[in-house]
Amino acid sequence: MLTKCPVLNRSEKQPNQQNETCIFQNIIIFAAATHLHELIIFKNKTMYINNLIANIHWIPVLVMTIFSFALGSFWHSPVLFGKVWKKENNFPDSKSELNLALIFGGTAVLNFIALAGLSAVVGGLTLTDGLLTGFSISIVWTLTTIGGTYLFANRSLKILAIDAGMYILLFSIAGTVLAIW
Repeated sequence: MLTKCPVLNRSEKQPNQQNETCIFQNIIIFAAATHLHELIIFKNKTMYINNLIANIHWIPVLVMTIFSFALGSFWHSPVLFGKVWKKENNFPDSKSELNLALIFGGTAVLNFIALAGLSAVVGGLTLTDGLLTGFSISIVWTLTTIGGTYLFANRSLKILAIDAGMYILLFSIAGTVLAIW
């Protein structure tokens, strides 16, 4: 049985206070919906997954997708973690060995999809709730998923910290922006 937990459409007024447990429950309930026709119970009303999708604001998602490239560029620059990241990944010195169109195009599409999903979840929340939701999602799904993959690939913990750290920061910032925009 699903727990009733307040989630607002963008058109509704925001509550003064949101229980952090409810935010986490919203994420779990959203993730647990395995069929598009499965119902999710929020704030004494029934909501379908397609209503969450309708709640997405596409312009902020596009802006945050562009921001993800700016953050990634700075994060992987020599100023921050670029030297360690390249060394630990045995990154080629020559860019001619890379398919840049696939790398950047694929990353843009994947980040756009992830940020659209985040927008569906945080739309109408407060600034703090958006931050906590973005942070929770990045810890619960991103860190654990990347971590499991890196364990099987026998990759270093330095790379895990760099890669997951960027996404934790990205989703925390994006959760905040997408909640209030």
